[in-house]
Amino acid sequence: MSKTLFLEYFQENLREAIEELITKQWGYKEYTVCCEKHDITGKFKGFIDICIEKESSDSSILAIEIEHLSGYDQAIKNIEKLKAWAHNSNYRKCSLLHIFNEDCYVGKDYISELIKHAKVHERKGLGFYYDFAFYKVKYLRKTRQIATDLVFSPDFETRIWMLLEAAEMT
Repeated sequence: MSKTLFLEYFQENLREAIEELITKQWGYKEYTVCCEKHDITGKFKGFIDICIEKESSDSSILAIEIEHLSGYDQAIKNIEKLKAWAHNSNYRKCSLLHIFNEDCYVGKDYISELIKHAKVHERKGLGFYYDFAFYKVKYLRKTRQIATDLVFSPDFETRIWMLLEAAEMT
């Protein structure tokens, strides 16, 4: 499905804010943050909405998937594609941060199921780590503000840092 205009700008603004947080504020200059990543080492199908990589390593990534208007099935596909990439090699580690629009088509009951599904794979100890965050859209024109407010919240910063640590990227 094609992206909405809001999502297109939100994704890029989110990427810019994350890059500012990681490379400028935290001083991790060796990281790259890009959108629509598909050319990662190993067997991988699909695209990653936002991908954080350390330039010196192609065996660990932090993937961010945005569920703006997505449903449960798409969210499961995102978990499965990244879990499979990490599990296909003993040397790979992948952290996934799912970012849900509070009004997405997943619903509270299904979000609980997604988290349980992802955490089962995390507990297997095969290099896959999972966390999630939420954002709220009040005004569609405020893509930069929504992204900045999300990224520079203490909660989000903690989640990003913990996922970087889990994937042994710091």
